[in-house]
Amino acid sequence: TAPATIRLEPRRRRADRVDNLPIRNLPIMLTIVALLRGEAAGTEMLDEAITRAGGNQSLRDLLDDRVAFAAWVAGDVETAIRFWRHYAEWSPLNAPATLPRAARVGLWAGDLDRARQDLDATIATGVHGAVIDAQVVTVRAGIAALEGQVGDARSGYREALTRWRELRQEWLEALTCLDLVLLLGPDDPDAPTAADRAREVFERLGTRPFLERLDAAMTDGGAGAARGRTSAPVDTAAPTGSVPT
Repeated sequence: TAPATIRLEPRRRRADRVDNLPIRNLPIMLTIVALLRGEAAGTEMLDEAITRAGGNQSLRDLLDDRVAFAAWVAGDVETAIRFWRHYAEWSPLNAPATLPRAARVGLWAGDLDRARQDLDATIATGVHGAVIDAQVVTVRAGIAALEGQVGDARSGYREALTRWRELRQEWLEALTCLDLVLLLGPDDPDAPTAADRAREVFERLGTRPFLERLDAAMTDGGAGAARGRTSAPVDTAAPTGSVPT
């Protein structure tokens, strides 16, 4: 039996106002932002949260998303995918947003099989909406790129970028631009424009690790650079030094 279809539409609200966010979500958001910027504060906040969770598995499950972000930034493919998949299983409500993140990690690592699995799992949730559907288009473009279907990948990325601009999702637009450069390579006709847009957003947001990855991709060949990068894995068992810097 096909799963029921649910549509979720983005809320129309100002993204620059803290009072639009539930207070209880602020520590989570601040940790993720610091991690994406490569700031030591992100590591410290995650370590503190892991310490507070102790042996309480339910509390540790709540941290899966943040651990995955830390691993992603560090280049630890295995940990990022594992924790985002576990978070999606533990919290089905968040699965449609979480599984495309795992798929992106797989794509950057050149792991076509796992990217396909995470795309299929996203679709299997039966959830639709402007943002989720744009994520599906984005992942499909990346899969086409790894399959060598350059024309399909390029048209897919163009459609995805149009959707992100219409939704005013600059962060996801910039990540999609980075996807294009990594997976189609810096010599692709669309790569220079995509790189310029990604750089503009990353510089403004201060997300240094992503800016560095973009610069490396533009100089050493895109997908080849993306597939070869790993770091020491995130040690989620130890509260101190659990995220590589």
